[in-house]
Amino acid sequence: MTVDYTKKKMLTLPVEIGFEHQQEFISKLKESVRQTEHDLLVDCSKVEQVTSTHVNMLWRAYSLCKDYGLKMTLCNPTEGVIRVLNALDLGDMFFIEQGLKDSTGGQTKATEFAGLDDSLELEIKLESRQISLGLKRLQEFLRRVSIAPAILVEIETIFYELATNINLHSGLSNGDSLHCSVVLTDKRVTLTFVDAGVPFDPSSVEVGYDPKSMISNYKKRGLGLVMIQRMADSISYERRNGQQNVVTVTKDGR
Repeated sequence: MTVDYTKKKMLTLPVEIGFEHQQEFISKLKESVRQTEHDLLVDCSKVEQVTSTHVNMLWRAYSLCKDYGLKMTLCNPTEGVIRVLNALDLGDMFFIEQGLKDSTGGQTKATEFAGLDDSLELEIKLESRQISLGLKRLQEFLRRVSIAPAILVEIETIFYELATNINLHSGLSNGDSLHCSVVLTDKRVTLTFVDAGVPFDPSSVEVGYDPKSMISNYKKRGLGLVMIQRMADSISYERRNGQQNVVTVTKDGR
């Protein structure tokens, strides 16, 4: 289907997810739905790394369009956007313009690190900018081997959402840090997070996720945990010496 852009309002889903960027997006969204009788396009072409905040912004846009009787279309979504929405059972709720931006170039890369045994150690200060820098180091590390881009999206999402969850809910301050080790062994990626925050086991939390009710109630909390649980192959937790949380996540790289 070819979209007639001249008869639609276009918004851009921001890459940055700071409070001011979210507010700017919501402000433009409200203005657009009030001033148009046509449908709304949301350009997702710039968002490679998709967070729960991005999904929340799309939910807000979806809800407002529904209230105003408008159809919302995601324009040029990246593979990351599609992967995350499908993992959350939200893919069918959005109209998606054909012409998906696919970083694979239409090809699926085979994983080629059989026999490779390597690791990365990250010490990350608990603040958003440092978590983003840690993510960049992880991306550089993983791209030395040929992991399917769709799997990379999920590994990076798990890292970002779990680190962000620790930052927001561990009770630690910005001066504190978390340690993350990443190990590649025989087609498997293992991420281990260690922090000295309050006890919290993400493997045992039942969020009670239902996409339709969460959208209708605009429920924002818990979405990151849903993404982690659905994308990981396994999650384990231990409280070490009564002082540290140790969360281990595995993902098959094939």
